Amino acid sequence: MTDKRFYVYAYVDPATDTPFYIGKGTKNRAWDHLRDSRYPYMNDPKHCKIRSMYESGVVPKVIIAYK
Repeated sequence: MTDKRFYVYAYVDPATDTPFYIGKGTKNRAWDHLRDSRYPYMNDPKHCKIRSMYESGVVPKVIIAYK
C-alpha cells in the first residue's frame, strides 16, 4: 500500500531539460526551495543553483514526478 501523502518532485533546468534536484515532499514542499533560495545563508548546491538561475533571469521548472 502506498502512502498518498507524499509525492516525488524534480527541479529541472529549462535550458537543458536536465533535472538537478529530486525530492520527496508533502503539501507545498516542492515550492519551498524557490522561496528558501532567496536567503544567502542557504549555501547548499541546490539553493545556489536556483539563486544563480534567478540571477540569470531563468526560473527552474518544478515537476511532480509521482503522486
